[in-house]
Amino acid sequence: MSATHYYPSTDNQQGSVQPGSFHPSPPLPQAELERILQVQQQAVLQQQRAFLHQQMMLYQQQQQAHYPLQDLEFNGVVEDSFDLMTAADQIYSSVMSSPTNSHGNEATTNNSKAQRRAEHNAIERARRECLNTKFQQLAHSLPNLQNDRRPSKGTIIERTLQYVKETVQKEERFKNEIDQLRQANESLISQMTSDSDLLESVQEYEEGATTPGCDDNFSSRSSVTSASSQQLYSFHDPSFERQQAYFLNQEAAYPCH
Repeated sequence: MSATHYYPSTDNQQGSVQPGSFHPSPPLPQAELERILQVQQQAVLQQQRAFLHQQMMLYQQQQQAHYPLQDLEFNGVVEDSFDLMTAADQIYSSVMSSPTNSHGNEATTNNSKAQRRAEHNAIERARRECLNTKFQQLAHSLPNLQNDRRPSKGTIIERTLQYVKETVQKEERFKNEIDQLRQANESLISQMTSDSDLLESVQEYEEGATTPGCDDNFSSRSSVTSASSQQLYSFHDPSFERQQAYFLNQEAAYPCH
């Protein structure tokens, strides 16, 4: 069967195409435009993901170079990890919030879902790496994990809880000891004050005993002072008997009429 070719009819005299027989090529369909736009977005996202991976590798190299395992600081470099994760979250948010055309075909929708899934996996991987770094720093900060070479995450959490519990108990014990010392100090100060008052009364009695004459209240004051001096010297002076004999002699030397 021979193929039949059809050509548009032309005017033999003028050599031009007749009106209505020529049609310009139609524009690209909407699906093709969306596919091109999706490819461009994927290229940009691939560049951003490569940059993020490069930053994470550089961060790990800086940690190994400037922070050895035996001298890791728990609070020093974790902020950089949060900055990187914030950048990753921003990339993920920009991808998730990008507007999609409702007239796209099924292939474009599947590609968009796959791209979002890949970006989500990259962000989760960055989160896990950051958490592993935090666990390592926490393990090297705990004194009860210095003898373990490669502790697991469960062991690190268990030892952390144990260390916090022991620290709280130790703090409570120190508070109780401080309260006991404060009470003992206040008791000593009160005792010193009372002893000082007793000593002043004894000195006043001795000064009054050396004055000639006899006071009507000498006998009662002598007995009170004798009791006070007995309480004072029984606590401070082992030669209490000599002091008591002195007061008795003074009382006999100045009898009352």
